Amino acid sequence: AAGAAAAPALQCPACGALLARPAADQAPCGACGAALGSDASLRAIGAYDLVPSGGSAGVSSVALPGGSTTEKDPFKTRWGARLYPLYRRVIFGFAGYPGEDREYGLAKAQLAPVAGTGAALLDLSCGPGVFTPRFVSSGDWAHVCACDFSASMVEKAAGALEAGAPGSLAAGRASLVRADVASLPFADQSFGAVHAGAAMHCWPQPAAGVREVARVLREGGVFSASTVALPAPAEGASAPPRRRPPSVDGVSGEHASGRPFSDVDELLACFEGAGFSSVSVDAIDKAYVRITAVR
Repeated sequence: AAGAAAAPALQCPACGALLARPAADQAPCGACGAALGSDASLRAIGAYDLVPSGGSAGVSSVALPGGSTTEKDPFKTRWGARLYPLYRRVIFGFAGYPGEDREYGLAKAQLAPVAGTGAALLDLSCGPGVFTPRFVSSGDWAHVCACDFSASMVEKAAGALEAGAPGSLAAGRASLVRADVASLPFADQSFGAVHAGAAMHCWPQPAAGVREVARVLREGGVFSASTVALPAPAEGASAPPRRRPPSVDGVSGEHASGRPFSDVDELLACFEGAGFSSVSVDAIDKAYVRITAVR
């Protein structure tokens, strides 16, 4: 099928060796021996688990009110994945996020330059599939890949696709992959577009994630992202102390999941040297920030 042919090439997240579908995650990597596919529940729904077994690169502490953290991330549990849509509407609404219809419309406008060109789209940190079915049903993309680190979110995204874009998984117009954003299991220049809605503040190493997004985007490809950053202080008020700047390597790149960026400048610093030709801030409302980056 045309959709199946357009599916992006998969690669070992540990060494970069190409992996053959459909059994990409059912054996150790033949090149480096990395163990993949530890989550049998994902295989049962036709998803690929391409996080190396025992790997913790995609795991970080989770921000709590008051500045403390916890190692327990509720969104990596089944009940957390079920509650996420309600959390998103309520908490993100207070943060300045528009409703889902409006947010999808904004993302669609950002991605319009590459829509309808036969390109594939990566819905990165897709969560329970809030936007994935809409991207598939739009007909703008030859293939849509939904990707998240949480196996529970990938499972929920599968249900969302079957409800909102029936038959798209079986027809090869969509696929599901569990992956770490800092080590994406896709070949270079696999996608014409990458979307990450309400996501970057949840990435343990946001600068490394942005660099990976640039790597998997083709030349001229577009990255559409929304996230949260603390608003600028009122005139005359003192700014909060900045956290360590993001970096690609080392512990200085760590970021507590769910913690807003300290300001827009810290967010934009993640894009420095990543390989994008342009980065623009398209909207700011309270803590809500929307960015377009062109490869």
